[in-house]
Amino acid sequence: MPLLTMTRRSLMSAASAAAAVPSLSCSAKATAAQFTPEEFGAAGNGITDDYDSFQRLAAAVSRLGSGMVMLRPGAHYRLDRHVTAGNGITDVIFQGCSGLAIRGNSASISVKGDFFRDSATTRGLCGLRFEDCTDIDVRDLQLIGNVQQMSRPASLTEAPTHGLLLGGCSNVIVDGVLVRHFATDGLYVRASMNPDAAGRRRASRNLEVRNSKFLFNARQGLSVIQLRGGIFEDCEFSNTGYVEAPSVSGPYGVHAPGAGIDVEPNGTLTVGQLVDVLTGDLLFRRCRLIGNLGKSFVAAAYTGAAPVSEKVSLDHCLLQADQASASRYGLIFDVPGGSISNCTLDMGGKTAFIGWAASSDASPVLRDNLVTGHSGGPNRPFFLLRNGRGSPLLERNRFTGERHPQRSAKGPQMIVFDNPNATVRDNVFFLPKEAFPPQSDGLVPMIVANARSMTGNRYETDLEPGTSRGRAFGVMYAARSSAANETFRGTRPGIGDTVRPADLASGSAPLHDSRSPWSR
Repeated sequence: MPLLTMTRRSLMSAASAAAAVPSLSCSAKATAAQFTPEEFGAAGNGITDDYDSFQRLAAAVSRLGSGMVMLRPGAHYRLDRHVTAGNGITDVIFQGCSGLAIRGNSASISVKGDFFRDSATTRGLCGLRFEDCTDIDVRDLQLIGNVQQMSRPASLTEAPTHGLLLGGCSNVIVDGVLVRHFATDGLYVRASMNPDAAGRRRASRNLEVRNSKFLFNARQGLSVIQLRGGIFEDCEFSNTGYVEAPSVSGPYGVHAPGAGIDVEPNGTLTVGQLVDVLTGDLLFRRCRLIGNLGKSFVAAAYTGAAPVSEKVSLDHCLLQADQASASRYGLIFDVPGGSISNCTLDMGGKTAFIGWAASSDASPVLRDNLVTGHSGGPNRPFFLLRNGRGSPLLERNRFTGERHPQRSAKGPQMIVFDNPNATVRDNVFFLPKEAFPPQSDGLVPMIVANARSMTGNRYETDLEPGTSRGRAFGVMYAARSSAANETFRGTRPGIGDTVRPADLASGSAPLHDSRSPWSR
């Protein structure tokens, strides 16, 4: 009989266009078989190699099909093996289970990291791996990958060395787990490896991750490849690409994209690798993504012209882009039906891209967010709404320019809206005078607006009036834009080739010379 029974609770949704995602609950049956690693010979002392014991444990649980695995409180289990071609070493895999609980009791499982990856077939072990399982509950456990002890040739690409791997699994709870220092991802969620008669692979479903941290991993904190229905609450996905302090990459280095979270499915319903359902209905609530060497968050919707994901939402999250790498990418969000609400997006000199592919139908809603940053260079705004076929909505957000480095301003735009289908309304745009050092000069508009509707927005600065620095902030409207009820405080609607907002609708408005005072 299965150990756990998980039922759908009421659907939970983020504000506005947030995706509806099932929450899960579980209850243990008194008759469940219980296992300990010590029964199979594990020492759990951090010195003895417990690899064979864990393989016997996983095989016994998989044969029975269910059970509760109890780790010894505070124990440190060491799996002192790694995979090379033909050496017979495999991950610890729980296969085909229906009703399995793992109670960590603050114990840790550590895999071997002190070796040199000399080829694509050489890799470390996963911490725990589940294939085609249902009703899984993992709690109060630390998984350690030891990538800080590993090295490789710089050209050698990643291998599947993940802390926690779920393949084709359903109804899974992960609570109070710390996963750190793995050579690939902290948590990796994909479809089953076993296609059905029609060639489709079953995506993972109904995953709830709470109160967990995925830190200092070499590629991603989390990779979502194929998952339908997921809630991630009060979690952290930080310091990807680093191994100790948030500035030390270590001998192993980083694998692209080096993101905190990467929602990047590779299967479609009709083209290429087939899956039974698109990735989607994902909600990230009160999560932190800080200091990841690559992007903080990536959500992709298309592989070529084929859709691969939909309905991804962030609510009350903190995304803080790392400034150490030369990459311009801080955030990529290109998902139909997605939303970002009540979040802080701190981009620094990197760019938050809303929309990506020209063929995208993504129409995300961004509402009640704080967005900060500064221009990272020519044509490098800290916020860019890209052109696409969708109709995004941005409302009630606050955009604040940060202090530039102590040199001349590096680029002419700080925020660009370049989607003629977009609606941008009731936002506040503020540029404080400290955002420009004294040697900054020239006419540098804060906003470039190519949007269908610019309505009720407020543009403010405390830059000194009557100086070249005082002319540094404005908004440049595209000819096809429509603007109404726009308010300017201490600034004006743009530079020499910009028209008055009140005249835009006529299509034949006179140009406005920003050297003339214009404020309301």
